Amino acid sequence: MGLTFGGRYTTQLGDEDCICHDENGAPHAVTLTYGTQRNPFYDENAPKEPVEIDMDTPARGNLILTSQGLNTQEGAALIAKELDGEDLSSKSILLVLLNRCPPHSIQKVVVQACENMGFQRGNIFYSDDLALPETVDYIYVTEGNTFSILHHLRRERSTPKSKALIPYIRRNVANGATYIGASAGAMLAGVDIALALEFDKNCYTMTDFTALGLFQGSVIPHYTEEELGFFIANSTEEELAGYEQLYSVANDEVLRL
Repeated sequence: MGLTFGGRYTTQLGDEDCICHDENGAPHAVTLTYGTQRNPFYDENAPKEPVEIDMDTPARGNLILTSQGLNTQEGAALIAKELDGEDLSSKSILLVLLNRCPPHSIQKVVVQACENMGFQRGNIFYSDDLALPETVDYIYVTEGNTFSILHHLRRERSTPKSKALIPYIRRNVANGATYIGASAGAMLAGVDIALALEFDKNCYTMTDFTALGLFQGSVIPHYTEEELGFFIANSTEEELAGYEQLYSVANDEVLRL
């Protein structure tokens, strides 16, 4: 399906809680409030001609990307629909979550959503477990601050039996595991998170934005196809040169790659 877009766009983003760190490494809880955002690459002097892009739905694969996660009713329903018909009673899942400690923990809600889909409690693992099984069938990466989650994925593991998370996730997906990424987790599936700079606080002042690289592109969560079209129309070839594919996934959609 060829779609024609042009001009500028705006999109509404909400509040987000995240943990930032000061120069001494001490954590601080902050709330980031985002209002209406203009395309960061919009050039007032650039031509306003529309650009036609191919928005065909990609082939069904083992990446399930959403804008809402298992900690929301809407996100849980979207993900459950994608897994409907699969017997999950003997399947394992790795949960990549932040802030597992009360009172801000979403672990209980996410675990309940997994059990509602058919996962057994003994087959649910967490990214900060000291030891992980050699293989898992599903990997879920949460929503939240994109830079905080990437930092969590990169951190050194504390015991010889601990597994570095990024190569662990890559290897399991390459061997057939299904990756489920929600919002930030969706963008982290791509080659980098550079596009998150305009929407998330770079809590760790990162300069290397390399992500999981499960496909050669990026996903902008919470964007409709129309908003993505405006974004591309108002971006330069240089700004998008590192992406073979660029996708959007709206709040009520699921993207399968």
